[in-house]
Amino acid sequence: MPTPPPADLVGPVLVALRRLAERGRAVEDDVLAGLAVLGEPVPQRTLDDWLDQAADTLRAVGEEAAAQERLLGRVDIRSDERAEPRARDVPRRSW
Repeated sequence: MPTPPPADLVGPVLVALRRLAERGRAVEDDVLAGLAVLGEPVPQRTLDDWLDQAADTLRAVGEEAAAQERLLGRVDIRSDERAEPRARDVPRRSW
C-alpha cells in the first residue's frame, strides 16, 4: 500500500484542486460566452473549433481536478483515522 502524503500538505493541495476545478468551470462558461459572429464561414468555423477545444480542455482540467480532490480527500480521511479522531471528521467517513 502506498504511503499517504504528509498531512500538512493535504489541506493546501485540496484547496488548490478545489479552486482549480471551480475556475475551470467558470472560465469554460466565459470562453463559450465569448463566441463572436464573424460573418465569414472559414474564419467562423476556425474560431468556433478553437473555442470548443478551449472549453473542452478547461472542462477536462476541472473534472480531473475534482476527481483528484475526491481521491486526496479519501487519503486525508484515512490518515485522520489513524490519528486521534476529531468531531469534524466523523461525518466525512463513509463505509
